[in-house]
Amino acid sequence: MSTRVDQKLAFDRWCNAFEIEGERRDRLWTIMVQNSLSPDDVNTYFLGAAGVLEKVADLVLQANETLPARIEEASRQAVGPVAEAATKRVAEAHANLAETMGERVADEAVKYFAAALASRKLQVSASFLVGALLLALAVGWTGWFLGQATLAGQATEIAAILSRPDREEWVTLMRNNPNLTETRNSYCKKGSTRAFEIQGRVGCTIPLWFDAAPKVALK
Repeated sequence: MSTRVDQKLAFDRWCNAFEIEGERRDRLWTIMVQNSLSPDDVNTYFLGAAGVLEKVADLVLQANETLPARIEEASRQAVGPVAEAATKRVAEAHANLAETMGERVADEAVKYFAAALASRKLQVSASFLVGALLLALAVGWTGWFLGQATLAGQATEIAAILSRPDREEWVTLMRNNPNLTETRNSYCKKGSTRAFEIQGRVGCTIPLWFDAAPKVALK
């Protein structure tokens, strides 16, 4: 009993950090108990992320008067998959979200997590989630299934970056450089004057934007 009480207290602190309230919080707690998860379990982190993204989708829809019709429709389509994330396996839900939630919702989610990090509302135990979600949403990586053996190692490295004094700089870089893979493919092709190799180490000179990238790409 004591363990369950401690878990509920930890869960409440966790939800408070992400401002998950009411029915959404109750639903996440029920799912957590039914699946014998703890607040520190990686599955719970992604389950909570689904709740945050559901909230973000709601906020986007509430602002539909200022959204272009195309973005509004994309947001409406995102609500279904996001809401379903609370009742499906987390791995399946994450893959579904990554494919369907749309650029607007992803952007708002990145801003939400970045603001929470900057305001120090997140506890150290949540740094795993912050790193994984920021990178997955801002950089556009998909297919991070919970069964992959590399997930924990990748997330640990990301969490270490986000514990550095210059973490806000990294968050800024991730937010303003939304597709590093595309940038690398554009500037670092074999034979490019921007690509170089020193002592067997491959490098490349690419633009990294500290502000929003311009509409016209550099050559």
